[in-house]
Amino acid sequence: MAEPPRPDIGFADSARAARTPLSAPVKLRAADQQEWAEGVTCNISRTGILIETDSKFSPDTPIEITFMLRRKGDTPLQVTAHVVRIEEAEGSTPRVAARFAAHMGLKIFQKPGRA
Repeated sequence: MAEPPRPDIGFADSARAARTPLSAPVKLRAADQQEWAEGVTCNISRTGILIETDSKFSPDTPIEITFMLRRKGDTPLQVTAHVVRIEEAEGSTPRVAARFAAHMGLKIFQKPGRA
């Protein structure tokens, strides 16, 4: 059976980062806003994150995201990202796909012993 087409988010298929399912509470906001919105992560990779949220964001919006990973203990991660697309399916919560800022580097996804 053929694989369903995936949205183009700027990566060739061979360069697409592996996604890890993650369901965790998240707070996010447009970089120029004071008020945080709430959501739940769907998945994460070293390059980006997919979040379910009722809040409205537009593609190319710079955002700040705060969330926690269990293996990182009680320290919340705060990252910057850009919205790359919005997924809106009828009858479900909208999802925001965001690419982490290049300088973030998210070393949390590197295997031990790698720089």
